[in-house]
Amino acid sequence: MPPDLIQAAKVGDIESAKIALAEDSHCIAQVNQRGMNALQIAMVNFHTEFASFLLEETAISTMWKDHLKRDSLDIAFMCSNNAVGDTVWERWNQEYVDAVGKEKQVVANFTPKP
Repeated sequence: MPPDLIQAAKVGDIESAKIALAEDSHCIAQVNQRGMNALQIAMVNFHTEFASFLLEETAISTMWKDHLKRDSLDIAFMCSNNAVGDTVWERWNQEYVDAVGKEKQVVANFTPKP
């Protein structure tokens, strides 16, 4: 059975995660049955090193929302995961600025007629 990023996140297996990402870079978008991505799963299971690996080495989204509408920042607060909380906060803010910037560009191009 090929390495699975979600399973690797559950157990905190960084080596399996590296293999899964090398075999299929799109596996970063995988979610579990609750809609949680690998970063969220690692944080709720207190796999700090795994979460740090994902934040430092991949483009995983911190703004992804699970089925309960929680993103990685929400989960970091709920799990009191201070070890990765600062990194999640920084990445989340950058993703937010990028998302808002795209929205503002669309609005800025609209010019009402007199």
